[in-house]
Amino acid sequence: MNPFKRFGQWLRSAPIDDPIDRRNAPVMQLLLLFYGLLLPVNWAWRLGSGGEINESATWIFAIDMLVALLALASFAMIRRGTFRPAIMLFLAMQLISLSLTFATTGVLSQIIDPAPTILTLVISGLVLGRRALWIAFGLLMCVFAIGFAADVREATLRGIPVIVPLVNVPAVLISYGIITIILDRSIRALRESLAESN
Repeated sequence: MNPFKRFGQWLRSAPIDDPIDRRNAPVMQLLLLFYGLLLPVNWAWRLGSGGEINESATWIFAIDMLVALLALASFAMIRRGTFRPAIMLFLAMQLISLSLTFATTGVLSQIIDPAPTILTLVISGLVLGRRALWIAFGLLMCVFAIGFAADVREATLRGIPVIVPLVNVPAVLISYGIITIILDRSIRALRESLAESN
């Protein structure tokens, strides 16, 4: 048998009772493996290529390693049939790591890579449901508030007007609000279609 097919069958073999969770389990296991294995590889590449590691980067490195460790722990939980708590653990660590990173570096330095924040919304909504989606949205807005507060603090120390670091506040609210509403409507439509099909 093709090794990829065998690996796919192994991912689908997690002992999960709920049919929707069972269908979501393979892709979530892949995502958790990517986080658990590729974050350390990414840092090894950065260190090996002579990248500078300052105090801020050391802090982010420690956070990333913790995220990688908890991603592997979540993967192990799914393999034992504990699906939803595993996803909640991963999302909680994502939000905590984002909070710590934003508190250290601010929003402006992180705004180029929206993948971790958007991924948190997507997983919350598609895997855990609409209620989890809106909770994640509210928590993400708190994370952004922490980041903007760090930017304001830095601007104040440099004598820059406070309005400058807050220029992206409306864009963040509007863009993430729209993404959350679209996800919410899509999830509702999918759940209704599934109910009708059943």
